[in-house]
Amino acid sequence: MRYEHTVDIAAPAPSVWQVVADIERWPDWTPTMTTVEALDPLPIHVGLRARVKQPGLRPSVLTVTALEEGRRFLWSTKQPGLTFVADHIIVSTPEGVRVRLVAEFSGVLAPIVSAIYGKKTRSYVATEAESLKKRVEGVK
Repeated sequence: MRYEHTVDIAAPAPSVWQVVADIERWPDWTPTMTTVEALDPLPIHVGLRARVKQPGLRPSVLTVTALEEGRRFLWSTKQPGLTFVADHIIVSTPEGVRVRLVAEFSGVLAPIVSAIYGKKTRSYVATEAESLKKRVEGVK
């Protein structure tokens, strides 16, 4: 089950990446995050683990599994029967950047989890993308 949201941001890629990669500051700009605590030394890197607490969801530990500095990072968590992956992709455009956020559940429990949390996940992905835009563009 896949949920994604794309947003255009009028800012250069390095400015957007600086906000995206500073994971512990996410609660400052998006209401979908209560806390993000890096469990390994920053900056963000493959293998970094972070404890994420979100309103209405159980805390989870996500591990960065892919990183293209300045362009993309993917993190995931696994439980028996379920894998959750979140991807953050920044692509330069003539006007700034296009950011695509993707959340995906897979595994035998994915249909059940999506039935329970799908609406919230879709809302959180859209809120995070729009909040990132507001943060980077300086909109209040």
